[in-house]
This record gives sequence, C-alpha cells and structure tokens, in this order.
Amino acid sequence: MFSINEKLKRTMKKSKEEKNELLRKEKERLELYKEKEKQELARIKAISDKHERHKQYFIFKAKQPINWIFDNIKDWHTAIIFMIVFLVVSCEVWIPYLLAILSWGTTFSKTMIGVGSAMWSFWLLPGTPFILICISLTMLIKGIFNKIRFKKIK
Repeated sequence: MFSINEKLKRTMKKSKEEKNELLRKEKERLELYKEKEKQELARIKAISDKHERHKQYFIFKAKQPINWIFDNIKDWHTAIIFMIVFLVVSCEVWIPYLLAILSWGTTFSKTMIGVGSAMWSFWLLPGTPFILICISLTMLIKGIFNKIRFKKIK
C-alpha cells in the first residue's frame, strides 16, 4: 500500500512528464512550420524570372499571417489569445454601443451610437489592418509565452 506522499509524488511526476511531452510536441510542430516556410522560400528563390520571383515572394508574405492562423489556431491557447486580442483591439467599437445601451434615452446614448457606428464603418472598410493587427499581437504574445515555457524546460 502506498502512502499519500508517494501517490502525490507519482501524480506530480506524471503531470510533469505529460507537460514535457506536450511541450515537445509543440516544439516539433513549430519546427515543421518553420521547415515548411523554408521550403516555400527556397521554391520562390529558385524561380529564374525576377518579376515572377518578386511577385511570388510578395504573395507569400501577404498570405503568411493567414497561413499562420490556420496552422496555429488548432492550439486552444492560441485561439483564446486571439479572441482576447480581438476583443481588446475592437473595444473602440463595442464600448460605445455598451455605453449607449447603459444610458438609453439620453443625448449621450445617441452620441455613443454615432461614435460606435463611425468606428465600425471605418474598420469594416477594405484595406484597414484590423485583422493583421490582431494576428501580429497574437503572434507576439504567443512567442513570449513560448519563450517563457521553453526556458522552464531547459
């Protein structure tokens, strides 16, 4: 029969091993992602026509944030970070609407509906960098979290 301390030690070891396994899998996934990017860049550099090469490189860099989302949103941590960043960055749209609802029937509510609608129409216009800002901030925060997590293992 095991004592409580021995059982606790076993569960701690198991959770530590599971944690290390998850981090190892994440490192492998990141390495595969980087390798895929390197292969695509090598393919682009192999194009002989200068204009076509620059065009393909521009398309690659333009699609890179979207590809990053599809490759990394499978991780639930990244999905939560992206949702939080999305809410924080878009607060200039939803906070005026919230204030208008809270102060309904006053002149202030009409003003806040106008401000919220103006911000909403601006961010919905094509060419605004709203999603790119969200993606960039998510990548930055995820990178910081990964550096902190991987330093603890070493």
